[in-house]
Amino acid sequence: MNEENIITRKINCLRSRYEEKKLKFNDNDMINKNYEEMLDKIEECVKLRNGYKICFILKLSQIPLDIYIIDNMNENDIRRMIKKKNNHNHNNHNNNNNNNNNNHNNNHNNNHNSNILKPFEQLILDHFNIIKILCNKNNINWDTLINTSCKFLSTFLQLYCDNLWLLPYLLTICSFLNNISTLADSYSTCNKNDIYNEENEDINNKNKYTIEVLNSIRGKIGIVKGDIEKHGGFVILMFQSIKLCMKLNNMQITSSFLKIINSTDINYSYIPTSFIVLFKNQLGKLYLQKLEYEKAEREFIWAFSNSKKSKIEFRKIILESLITIRLNKGLYPPKKLLQKYKLSIYIDIIYSIKKGNIFLYNNVMNNFSNYFFHKGLNECIEQIHFIVKRNLMKIVVDWWNKIIQENNQQNKLYKVPIYLFHHIFKWAHITQHHSYLETISIITSLILFRYINAYISYDNNILVLSKNDPFPSLSHNQGPR
Repeated sequence: MNEENIITRKINCLRSRYEEKKLKFNDNDMINKNYEEMLDKIEECVKLRNGYKICFILKLSQIPLDIYIIDNMNENDIRRMIKKKNNHNHNNHNNNNNNNNNNHNNNHNNNHNSNILKPFEQLILDHFNIIKILCNKNNINWDTLINTSCKFLSTFLQLYCDNLWLLPYLLTICSFLNNISTLADSYSTCNKNDIYNEENEDINNKNKYTIEVLNSIRGKIGIVKGDIEKHGGFVILMFQSIKLCMKLNNMQITSSFLKIINSTDINYSYIPTSFIVLFKNQLGKLYLQKLEYEKAEREFIWAFSNSKKSKIEFRKIILESLITIRLNKGLYPPKKLLQKYKLSIYIDIIYSIKKGNIFLYNNVMNNFSNYFFHKGLNECIEQIHFIVKRNLMKIVVDWWNKIIQENNQQNKLYKVPIYLFHHIFKWAHITQHHSYLETISIITSLILFRYINAYISYDNNILVLSKNDPFPSLSHNQGPR
């Protein structure tokens, strides 16, 4: 038998508490007394066209009813309840019509209102089936859960195309699919302990459920791409697809996503700002991963400027990305800003850059490499070592020029012997094997990536720097020559 997963453990714990009658209904927990009450709330949401409220009623991260009720219900029970409710509404409307002698148009509207849940029946059934699978007493069948959840997304999108107010729930569904596929893959991988099993060598097999969910979500993008009124759905599906691709480290597919985005004239006027912020932040992360810092910075600035100030943790995530990009440009954030968002980790990095202190920089990287990797900032942060070395070299060059001027040897200004850098690099443990060729290689890299304007005179073993602009502005650094 497969290892019991965290969801099953929690559900069974909840089930035992119910059996002991220790858990009572609490309206604050959004748990409904019965399914009829839940249907009433859904109906009210449909009448009010409230997409945000329906996210709470049809939650996927929390069971909506007493676990005992779910255990003793099936899909047919839900169908009967919906039918009964529609019939009840229909009879009430007929009585009102007989009493009020309404005209033909009103009769048509009343008949429509009496069957208000009919178009939502399959969505409600799919939601129930997902909850039922999650509440299985023994263990979750991941194949069934992922298939049912992907079907749920398809059912929802058919509804969304005629009910654009449902947009917030699309984000709820996609986030659930994203999280549950990750969990499913983690347990699926854990249960394959045979190191000689060839399946364990297949990365696609290890991420089987995530790939299935990605294909399901990205396969729906075409449905909402053409109509500008549905661009809210386009943005959410694209944002989630990019997020899944980055999780799979499949950057090839993300390139095709960027082509679609750039070829689509997205009408943001139909999209709530909070969803655009999520989209822009994810685009920023993608560009950051591709080392396209200018584009990443532009997306992060928009996301940070338009995010709610009350969302401190979310703003902190965006701000960290912006800080790492700007540090590569030699731009330093105010100390008060770092303290406000509890980002003191960057104070040492800033000091190491300003002073060319490679020891301090390496110390930060050794202690916080996992932190930066988890945040997706590792590649951007690692680029800073070039700047630290550049600024260390600047200190050496300034010292050399001062000595030369004191000795009135103007012809040797900005012509620094390589051995000086070699001794400094050895002292700072910048060169791993302390060889002269390593020093040459490091300096060549700094020239190639435009951190310094210079060339190496191999005949004389000196570094000849530009007198006009030996250390160009980092903000103009555009990569290798």
